[in-house]
Amino acid sequence: MGRTLEDKKAIVAELKETLSTSQLAVLINYQGLTVAEITDLRKRLLPTGATCKVTKNTLMRIAVEG
Repeated sequence: MGRTLEDKKAIVAELKETLSTSQLAVLINYQGLTVAEITDLRKRLLPTGATCKVTKNTLMRIAVEG
């Protein structure tokens, strides 16, 4: 079952909040990375206080434009 409109709005609001409080945002194309490689990336980011989020392009575009 897909996400509801309310779920999508909540995700966009969370992304906006995260972006507004961030000093830097890095967008990557994770296609081709294994689960182990993504997990390793998240583990390496954790001690620095950084976060790694995976989201749909459309929802990120709405968050950035808004």
